[in-house]
Amino acid sequence: MNITVILNSLISLEIVLFSAEFKKGSHYLIKKTKILIITSIHVCILGRNKYHIKRKRKILDCIGITKGLTTPSKNNLIVHYKNYHDKEIICDFRDDLIRTLQRRYYELSEKNLPIYGVTGAKTLKQYCSTDRDLVRGMSKIPGPDHRLWDIDLIKESAIQESTLQGTAVSQGSER
Repeated sequence: MNITVILNSLISLEIVLFSAEFKKGSHYLIKKTKILIITSIHVCILGRNKYHIKRKRKILDCIGITKGLTTPSKNNLIVHYKNYHDKEIICDFRDDLIRTLQRRYYELSEKNLPIYGVTGAKTLKQYCSTDRDLVRGMSKIPGPDHRLWDIDLIKESAIQESTLQGTAVSQGSER
C-alpha cells in the first residue's frame, strides 16, 4: 500500500508538510524506527509497521528544539513540548525537519520557536524531560546560553524595534 494513501486516510483535512523515517531515542538506548509527519497543525508519529498514529501533538504545544552540534549527536534532536514529555529523534533530515517545524510554528504563532544547540554529548538524553520530570515540575531545556539566535526567522532586535514603534504610534494617537 502506498504511504501517501495511508497518510491521507489517517490525517484528514491537514496538509502534510514533511515526512521522514527516524529512530526514536530512549533512555535505554533502544532505537525503534518510526515515521514522523509534520502537518499544517500537528506533529504525528506513526508506528513503522502498523501505520497508525501513535502520537499526535499540536505544533503550538512545542516550546523548543534542542539539537546536537558535534559529530556523535549531529543527527539528534529533541522536540520539547509543554505538558508532554519530550521526544528524542535521530533523523538524517534533521535540518529540514527543524526548518519545517520552525516555519510552521512562526506562521501559527508569529513567534520564533527557540532552538538550542549543545556540544560534547554523545546523546541528548540529559536534555530530554520524562513523564516523571513533568510530575516534579522539572524541565530539561538547555539554558539561554545554548540558544541559537542566528537561525531565528525574525531577529529578536527587529521584534523589539517594531514593538517599540507600534507603542509610540499608539501613544501618539491617544493624545
